[in-house]
Amino acid sequence: MLDRIQSHWRLCAIAFVLSVGLLVFHGLTGTPEGNSYKYNLPWYEAFRNGFWAGDLYPRYTPELWYGLGGVDFYFYGPLPFWFTAMVGEASCAGCGTGTVFSIGGAWLIILSGITFFAFARRFFDVPWAGFGAILYAVLPYHYVADWFDRQAIGEIAAVAILPLVALAVTRLIADRKGGFLFALSIAALSLSHLPSTLIVGHLLAALLIWALYRQTSWSERLETGARFGIWGALGIGLSAIYWVPALGLLSTVSPDMLTTDYYDATRWLLFDGMPEISPETSAFVKACLALVVVIAAGSTWLLRATPAQPGLQLWIIGPSVFTFYLLSVLSYPIWDLWILNRIQFPWRTLIVSDLSVALGATVIAKSLVEARTGPLAIPVRLIAIAATGVLLVAYAIQIPRVVETIENGLGKHGTYKVVGTPEYVPPAFLQPALTRFRSVVTDEHDSEERFDLFFAEMRTSVAAAERALQTDAPGAILTRHRHDRVQLEVNLEHDATVRLPLAAWPHWRAETGDGRALSIGTDAALGLVTVSLPQGNSIVELSIVETQPQHIGSTISRISLILLLLGAAFGRYLLNLGAEKPLATSPR
Repeated sequence: MLDRIQSHWRLCAIAFVLSVGLLVFHGLTGTPEGNSYKYNLPWYEAFRNGFWAGDLYPRYTPELWYGLGGVDFYFYGPLPFWFTAMVGEASCAGCGTGTVFSIGGAWLIILSGITFFAFARRFFDVPWAGFGAILYAVLPYHYVADWFDRQAIGEIAAVAILPLVALAVTRLIADRKGGFLFALSIAALSLSHLPSTLIVGHLLAALLIWALYRQTSWSERLETGARFGIWGALGIGLSAIYWVPALGLLSTVSPDMLTTDYYDATRWLLFDGMPEISPETSAFVKACLALVVVIAAGSTWLLRATPAQPGLQLWIIGPSVFTFYLLSVLSYPIWDLWILNRIQFPWRTLIVSDLSVALGATVIAKSLVEARTGPLAIPVRLIAIAATGVLLVAYAIQIPRVVETIENGLGKHGTYKVVGTPEYVPPAFLQPALTRFRSVVTDEHDSEERFDLFFAEMRTSVAAAERALQTDAPGAILTRHRHDRVQLEVNLEHDATVRLPLAAWPHWRAETGDGRALSIGTDAALGLVTVSLPQGNSIVELSIVETQPQHIGSTISRISLILLLLGAAFGRYLLNLGAEKPLATSPR
């Protein structure tokens, strides 16, 4: 290992300097005020507090919504917040929330370069794999849009894991190995971002169909299908602890908050002749798509004239065609009728095309260096110039937005409203604030003003909930603990039904100090949990029960973990996964 580092010390030095530079840059600028700034910082603060208080998976976080509490992490992927809570804190202990979260984001970008390097080594030697890794880490969609504009931390984590998925798929097809890595990377992808997992799942299905078509016998096809099915199912099963509750409990919150034209996938398709929802976003997406087309076409043409590692063309062409098709109007029926419409924005498919762009750019750069003379010299230079030009255009389109988000983030100094996301609020509590919001908002309000108005109405609802408790039980003390627990201490002059400042979610339970269960109700006017108590002193423990989807998900994850370990230990004897010879393919 040390010998390899010493033999490539220049690349290691470049990677080290760039990584340190990125960490310093993120540390100095803090978290930019991208679209999800308003959610990411309160989410991170609440998740980190629960995690370091001993709640390894803090689904309920008492700080959100101005102290009312939120169930957001029943639904949002935990992996990027686990990662940031550990690596970000270790990198800048004692720093402010905005700084630590930003450094955690930098580490995810660095991680994406590392994982791509591992994947690219399948096709290139170390220096060129390093070149591709550096480029992959800072591609326009992956870094500029996802971090500065959208601040989609879950998608950034997914892009960091995606090269490991690609490496595992390549090994499964070509080497009959890689099942353990495939299962773990699929699990990590699912724990990071469900929309990205859905996109990648469709890409993998297409690639698997192509691989099966290329194989020459039905026995080989059956074995390959079984290998993908078994290891993939174990990966999905490992992450069931998250996605089963996230999907199974969705009806208890307010996903219909997102049923507007902005979240209609068909409205974002390109080349349909329809008015664009956001011309700025569409211009950037078109530039990214042009980058995909230029690099995929140019690198594919170059690979026809030069020898290449098996599978390289597949990973350049496959994700590129997949992305182009799903961004164009040709895919309208899919976005209109198929489950992919749940991811809302077709341009999210650019995450998989980043693999193609980085691989193809590496092919072009390598050819540019090697073909200084001869018949390929001029074509290679033209391809390189075209690819560089489109890349710079994509960056240039986003520069004003990058500057804006950095300046706004610096101006806020990492401050934020202690809120959550509206779609994860139980509908009974959300509705009063939503009704008031709709009565005051106008078309003249921009998006930020609309958010501020809505958050103000939610704060009004929280204040009304706190007043309701004191009205029903003067002097009552409500103490919120970690691990989904709340304690109420009251001294009532007569029997009463007490309204609690807890959103009416159906999975709260209440019991007395001696373990006697109490009946819980809902206040329809305010959307709050209610509990009927007798005259005198009462101490009530409230907690969120383990829901049936949680129990099912946890059970599936435990079983999958056991099977995965058994598969890793005895996989050589199962489905012949340890065979050395590659699968035969037809010359088609």
